[in-house]
Amino acid sequence: MNQKNVVKNNDSDKAVTFKAEEIFYYLFFAIMLFAKGIGLYEGMKAFILCIIAAFICFTVKVCLTEHTVGELAQMLVLMAFGFLAYRNSGEMAAFIYVLVVVGMKHIPVKRVFKVGAAVWTVAFFSTTILALLKQIPDLALVHSKLGLGHIIRWSLGYPHPNVLHISYVILLAFFFYLANLNRKQLIAATILLYAGNFYIFLYSVSYTGLILTTVYLFANLYFNLRGKFSKVEEILIQCIYPACALLSVLGPVFIKGKLFDVLNKMMNTRWNLSRYFLTEQRISLFGTRMVNLPDGNYNIDCSYVYILMYYGIILFVLISVAYFFTIRGEVKRGKNKELAIMSAFLIAGMSEPFMANLSFKNLTLIFIGEYYYSVSVKTANKKKELLWNCPIRLLPWAEKTVAVSLPDRIHPIGRLKEIYRQQGKKIVLVSLAAALVSGGGYFAFAERAESAYVEVGLCDYWPGDKVRLDRNELPEKFNSLIIGNADGKTDMYLLTGNIVALEHFRESVSIGLAGGLAALFVYSVVLSLKHSSRRRKKVI
Repeated sequence: MNQKNVVKNNDSDKAVTFKAEEIFYYLFFAIMLFAKGIGLYEGMKAFILCIIAAFICFTVKVCLTEHTVGELAQMLVLMAFGFLAYRNSGEMAAFIYVLVVVGMKHIPVKRVFKVGAAVWTVAFFSTTILALLKQIPDLALVHSKLGLGHIIRWSLGYPHPNVLHISYVILLAFFFYLANLNRKQLIAATILLYAGNFYIFLYSVSYTGLILTTVYLFANLYFNLRGKFSKVEEILIQCIYPACALLSVLGPVFIKGKLFDVLNKMMNTRWNLSRYFLTEQRISLFGTRMVNLPDGNYNIDCSYVYILMYYGIILFVLISVAYFFTIRGEVKRGKNKELAIMSAFLIAGMSEPFMANLSFKNLTLIFIGEYYYSVSVKTANKKKELLWNCPIRLLPWAEKTVAVSLPDRIHPIGRLKEIYRQQGKKIVLVSLAAALVSGGGYFAFAERAESAYVEVGLCDYWPGDKVRLDRNELPEKFNSLIIGNADGKTDMYLLTGNIVALEHFRESVSIGLAGGLAALFVYSVVLSLKHSSRRRKKVI
């Protein structure tokens, strides 16, 4: 390798080298992921700018990568299909997701996940923490849930409470894919993160999010603890996509009567919506724009129906083939972490659109891209003499690399690991005690709201009287929550009871969690300083 093309940032022992083509793909992926990770959505100027920047990075990446004539032709055809779907349906997701797959040549999957994990972790925690601190807008919906009557569902900075919970699942997928855990550590991490699932549920009150997290965590345990699969298991795993897709697309149309009612209730009425779109709207080759909808609440909440209706028949078939053979390849190669993500996401896709809409959360596309190019390379190597397999590179400086130097060992982290091995139980007990004291103290002594004023448009139907409230003219001793637009002209409901009791409980849990984490940090620092002091004395 030409040393002139290598740039190092220091002289540390270990350097990770990135090719130019990798860097531009990571930039494309990171820009889109960060935009969705902080809650941007279609129609926002900031999101449009992110899409433009990401597409420029993708274009440069493709120009830097050596492709065969066949690969470039297939890429252009797939991008054309995605663009046609966008033009016909108005949904950009098909085109963006095609870019994710076709840009994966020469891109290591694990590195994509490392970039994604870094970006998603920063985006997720910054968004949720700022929302909890009331520093950014936070969507609140008031629904009748959990048998408690009307309660508030918070999105914590995301476009919808369901999106919040699914974003947490994406965080778990990044973590478990990259973590190298033994059996005991895997079980402990699963229990801890499942507890985090209930904390997120406390705010989102998303049944689908709760179920998705449960499915993924148990699938991850199964696939990572199982080891080698039996023939029966291999067949069943390969049937996951066909079963989910066929049941989602054919079930709402052909299943009738009581069985339909039962399945529709299990899917939280999503089958009713799927049946409407599959029977009342036009299905075409390259996607359809939905017209004459009964009202704004008619949305496709099933990923498979979403793909069929918005992407069109051709892309639906191609995607189905891609999933089937990718899963088949992963089964043969024993890629259990990939299969855990695949199976959980495919099952969740039956009741959530995140695998197909422009939420950029469908991590399974990375595995499809890896498999697609592994097959393409094998084919090209077998028939090198064909014009179809001739290599082409549009930009000559693709081999330039950047070497980022990293220390072989980060001493503070190594020191903390040693401390946790020695005094882990004591640290946990101190943190739990701090959490109970801070959370319990807040619950017992903090002032509670008396009621909640909720904008009618953010609330399920409630047979109470409508009132109006102007937040600029509140009485001196006003002690109520305000959800929505209180401008003195907008109708609002006045709610009491569980809605304010649950809100006080949520605040207490969050205060307790913050207190526990603060104690964990402070106590760990104190022990680390003591540990360093003892080591210095030994050296002296």
